[in-house]
Amino acid sequence: MTGEQKAIIESPDNATLQEDIDRIAEAFPFAGDFSGKTVLVTGSTGLIGSQVVKAFAAINRKKDTAVRILAQARNEKKAEKVFGTLLKRGDVELVTGDVQEQLPIDGGVDFIVHGAAPTGSRFFVEKPVETIHAILGGTEILLELAKEKQVSAMVFLSSLEVYGTPQPQQEWMGEQDFGNLDPAQVRSSYSEGKRMAECLCVSYAKEYGVPVIPARLSQTFGPGVHGFCPLRAGRQECGAAYGRQDGAHLSLYEGRCDGDPLPVGPGRSGAALQCDQPRYGSVDPGNGGAGL
Repeated sequence: MTGEQKAIIESPDNATLQEDIDRIAEAFPFAGDFSGKTVLVTGSTGLIGSQVVKAFAAINRKKDTAVRILAQARNEKKAEKVFGTLLKRGDVELVTGDVQEQLPIDGGVDFIVHGAAPTGSRFFVEKPVETIHAILGGTEILLELAKEKQVSAMVFLSSLEVYGTPQPQQEWMGEQDFGNLDPAQVRSSYSEGKRMAECLCVSYAKEYGVPVIPARLSQTFGPGVHGFCPLRAGRQECGAAYGRQDGAHLSLYEGRCDGDPLPVGPGRSGAALQCDQPRYGSVDPGNGGAGL
């Protein structure tokens, strides 16, 4: 990478995010294992996907690893807005297309981080059929691609929603514990879709030897969330932050949630670590004992 290319940083408009990405790149212990490899990231305009792309780009800039980064996105204009001048640097290539269809990818692919999926609760309820098809259809297409390209590893970004609702007397849930999910509720389209997609992953691993691992993320927040989590999305953490910024009144309701939000740094670095050290089964990056 030339000096001119290295002058193009990953997040020039967000100093906090850039500092975070630089820290990830400098501390990442397996940079050499990705040297000269090709990494495909789906859902690259989302919060986690975009930062996985930028983290690998920062590793390239700081450690000269020459990773070829393929950033899949359905909307080219949105991708250009998210990545800006980074797309002119040469190591990040935009792959425009829907993951429910064959992606136009030339050459080999060594690693896949599959993060493309609907993320809005309102969408799950209003478009449950589309939610299910996007999760299952997209994951199948990517698993077939992983099998065809004989990738070294694939990470499927799943969700803590696969655990369902615990029993009232259940104080703790481990990674092998599962509560109730009502398939007759359209809101379950996302949760059941992720459950079945995980089963599809382990089935491809068992039957075809595809080295894929589902990573169950909790709700993820951190630098760079602005623009991906507007007030209308109904996320209480974003609502509180934006409301405070805008001087708006906040409506508080009684309720309880014992799940831990996942900082976006561990989310993106955990995805990369699982690419480097795949293992059979699922992992929960929000669990302190998950061993990332």
